[in-house]
Amino acid sequence: MVSIMIKYGRNSKMKENVESSNIDAIDYSKSTNVLKIWFKNGSLYKYNDVDLQTYKELKEATSVGKFYNNVIKGKYRGEKLKGKDLNYITFN
Repeated sequence: MVSIMIKYGRNSKMKENVESSNIDAIDYSKSTNVLKIWFKNGSLYKYNDVDLQTYKELKEATSVGKFYNNVIKGKYRGEKLKGKDLNYITFN
């Protein structure tokens, strides 16, 4: 797994690329319990109130996409981020 530096406005964070046909990368904030998921179609979603254990299980899942569909999607409130929320730098 490769981690790269990205930038959200003034804050630098780490995002982790994952092996998945649908999900490109994930990011988790322990201080706010917010999970961000970048999809391969270019969209970015934020999920609130995700506990650290769920994030760890997602990161370590055999199938990240199946884990997302079975555990995160529909259980946690997701918000599609747009505009200034997408202000990050990616490296291909």
